[in-house]
Amino acid sequence: MIGLVLALALAQTPEQVAQARKLERESNELQRAGKYAEAEKPLQAAIDLWRKSRGPDDVEVLNDSMSLAVARRRKGDFAGAVSLLEKVNEGLARCKDPDAPELRRRAVNNLAAAYKYAGQPKKAQAAWEGLLKDIPADDAEERARVFDNLATLMLDDVHDLAAAEEYADEGFRTWKRLRGNADDPDVAISETNLGTIALAKGNRKEARRLLEDAMRVLEASAGPDSPNVAAVLNLLADVELAEGNPEAARAKLRRSLEISKKLKLDSRHYLVVQAQDRLKALK
Repeated sequence: MIGLVLALALAQTPEQVAQARKLERESNELQRAGKYAEAEKPLQAAIDLWRKSRGPDDVEVLNDSMSLAVARRRKGDFAGAVSLLEKVNEGLARCKDPDAPELRRRAVNNLAAAYKYAGQPKKAQAAWEGLLKDIPADDAEERARVFDNLATLMLDDVHDLAAAEEYADEGFRTWKRLRGNADDPDVAISETNLGTIALAKGNRKEARRLLEDAMRVLEASAGPDSPNVAAVLNLLADVELAEGNPEAARAKLRRSLEISKKLKLDSRHYLVVQAQDRLKALK
């Protein structure tokens, strides 16, 4: 009898499901626009609806909680993202839904990114390298994203240029096989890794070519005020400095900070910190 009462209490009406989906779409649109702080409120409302009707370990609750953690990471709340993603990972390990294994791989990928930006590179590396072993061989897209993430980690945090280049090359080749020659934001993001590595090796001309091409594609796909554009501006500022153009570097860094301000990124967000640190060095 208790089980029947509980089942009735957790029953969800079609209207509630529709409302939760509407809130999810609203949050997704805000995240695509780079408005991560604003994206949290509708997503939390959707989570509350799912939890009330289905319980805390339902796959819908866990999936939306993962999206909420990503929004927190993207706005600069890295500790909050780590804490929530660790709970999501534990919940997905218990979850019996057939989609849980794939969602858990996504959660691990996001958790590794949160570790990286929270200043825990060893945990990030272990998570991503372990994830490569778990991803099915035919899931090239997921593998390409992990290759790109590992390339960035090796370059920025581990300072292993050879390993970074190996992962970056593998990621870029995989994306090109998947996307062909079309302008594609995933290819462009991978291209930024190659551009950063080219600059680290002293090839300023190749670095500029790769980064400017990535900027062109990212501006066209997500608009001129997307966080990926701000990231490339910070990298292009390094190219300008390497070529002895401090005023051009300053202009790119100021534009990057303007984008971060429009997106309401936390002052601790790596894009904000990068741009501010470079501007201080210029002074």
